[in-house]
Amino acid sequence: MRLQGEIERLEQQIADRRELYNDQVYRYNATIAQVPAVVLARLLGWMPRAFFDAEPAAEQRPSIELRAPENPRPNGGDTAR
Repeated sequence: MRLQGEIERLEQQIADRRELYNDQVYRYNATIAQVPAVVLARLLGWMPRAFFDAEPAAEQRPSIELRAPENPRPNGGDTAR
């Protein structure tokens, strides 16, 4: 259950970062489209940025199969003794 909780936490963190990035892109694009920044943007070659959009396959959850090893070794698997 700890692994599942950690995966959910990481997915939420990634979603939060994506939202933050897209918000910053929106603000940047809006700023360089307004006067007087539009003049400076053209002079310096600033171009609008694309929003982050994950591929549709990225929305699918990967299949994970966790199972115990068939022949667990004593002493944590250390055979170099």
